[in-house]
Amino acid sequence: MIVIHPTDCTTTELKGLYAGQNDVVLLNEQSSDKEICHALHHSPASETIMILGHGYDGGLFSRFDDKLPMFDRIIVGHKHAYYLRYHRVIGIWCFAYDYAVKENIHGLFSGMFISEIEEAEEWNVETTADEIKREFVKFVERLRLLLDEETPWHEIPERLRQMDDVKSPLTLFNYSSIYYY
Repeated sequence: MIVIHPTDCTTTELKGLYAGQNDVVLLNEQSSDKEICHALHHSPASETIMILGHGYDGGLFSRFDDKLPMFDRIIVGHKHAYYLRYHRVIGIWCFAYDYAVKENIHGLFSGMFISEIEEAEEWNVETTADEIKREFVKFVERLRLLLDEETPWHEIPERLRQMDDVKSPLTLFNYSSIYYY
């Protein structure tokens, strides 16, 4: 499995989706565009590509220095879509679903997903920083469980909603933002 996951202190929990898996090729902010394109181009179509972090409908963000507040690079964008169309893709970042639809990439994707208190404030979702952290960890654990159980991907969005044991404004928002496309 190829995992593209730029280091970011607010998405560290997403490591739980691939930690301990065999044969993971991890690409991060240190990976060049050439390395990413090479890995995507030379991987078999049966290989899952997991893309995790922060982004927008045009792709996944990255920054060379995690201590800086702003992102300085699009690490996965339009030019990578050609390669991604031939794989099963898991994309967990804000507006990954919109990117997938725009680029005709199929798999399991998140829409807007709240992982920071600033995002909750921007989207008027009542929550706390503690709830965001706690529920983000639970989301990752649940998604990993479903993936490990080889749950058909088209069933995962509904199964995640059923696993929501809190039903708070935050969890209702986040679990309604998971799509199979």
